[in-house]
Amino acid sequence: MSVNFRKIPQGIEMGRPSSLNARTQKKDGEVISTYIGGSSVMVSEGVIFFD
Repeated sequence: MSVNFRKIPQGIEMGRPSSLNARTQKKDGEVISTYIGGSSVMVSEGVIFFD
């Protein structure tokens, strides 16, 4: 089994830099799990209605 870690920068162009932490696990060449994490700050909220 292999584990791959990545730090993904985002929001730099918007002036709100942050980073995501990603991890995947592979077994026999197949991805068996994926994890995404990081911190966030709420900048808006809303509700979406579906008919």
